[in-house]
Amino acid sequence: MLNRTAILLHYKEPFVRWINETDPDPEGTEIAVRQDEQTVYPIHTIENRDDLDDWIALNYEALFEIELWQRYTDEALWPSNRTLEERTLPG
Repeated sequence: MLNRTAILLHYKEPFVRWINETDPDPEGTEIAVRQDEQTVYPIHTIENRDDLDDWIALNYEALFEIELWQRYTDEALWPSNRTLEERTLPG
């Protein structure tokens, strides 16, 4: 048995907008924000919300860059404003 916590990432509207603006589909089709699509990152077991918030604050940049890199390896295309806003965390 493995004890892990799963971090589920859902794209929010600003990220989806960036994807659509950076690489528009020539046919005019845009991707949309869908709650059924997510990326799952298993991490060590976290026992409480405060520890989870601390882990996210320490690791959000790496997670964000992984998601960006999966879309575009050219970092010049990445958005420059990549901050953690506490209100975006589920609570």
